[in-house]
Amino acid sequence: MSPAGKGKKAKREAEALAVAEAIKAINQHLRKEAFAAAQALPTPLTPQQMLALRVLVRHGREHPEAPGMALGELAAGMGSGHSTVSGIVDRLERAGLVNRAVREDDRRYARIELAAEVLPFLKNELPARRAGPVFAAAEKAKEGEWADVVRGVQVLKRLLDIS
Repeated sequence: MSPAGKGKKAKREAEALAVAEAIKAINQHLRKEAFAAAQALPTPLTPQQMLALRVLVRHGREHPEAPGMALGELAAGMGSGHSTVSGIVDRLERAGLVNRAVREDDRRYARIELAAEVLPFLKNELPARRAGPVFAAAEKAKEGEWADVVRGVQVLKRLLDIS
């Protein structure tokens, strides 16, 4: 590779690192804002409880024909241990946010389902709250800046092969 080619590659790698760091910082900021919103709820939620609810909501969107998840599936989706997730589900159940649907033919098997009363909040209001900081940024953007942001995010998503 020529010196010019090496310089271009090094510049591209440095830019990619800067973009990855910016995405990490943005993600941390959005999570912090979502956590603050969750703390303001009538039943404050921990980050792990929020993660469990997010995994259940995502599963419900991807599999509307089979709502709820087995405890092991939820644990895998959260990247946590079975016993840890069992305690999280216990607390969410006591708070009325999830239900355990026990199989009649095998009482050892239960599906964790979102409580019907919280479905509208989790599917509609909570995502809107998570988008709040992004909307605030859009409102502060100067003429043309927001269109650049939207275009850049769409291009990066395409280049990363994310649907």
